[in-house]
Amino acid sequence: RSYTLSFAGKASGAAGGRIWVRNETTGAVLASVPFTSVGWATTSVDFSAPANGTDMTRVYIGNADPSKSGSAHVDAVKLRVTGDRW
Repeated sequence: RSYTLSFAGKASGAAGGRIWVRNETTGAVLASVPFTSVGWATTSVDFSAPANGTDMTRVYIGNADPSKSGSAHVDAVKLRVTGDRW
């Protein structure tokens, strides 16, 4: 099954921002979206759910490059089955 993750994000400093979806059971990254806009920008990404229905999946928010200074902010995080209405 395919899902769409949508969010508004902004970042300051060299670190930038990133939101990613990870299969915690296998360690696979299912989607990764970096963002560097200093103003709020809406972004979305499609990804496929793990074939194994018992796998645990998590969404993470952080800096694209944690070794650099800066901050990332997100709002309006939404997750839906791709093709369904918001």
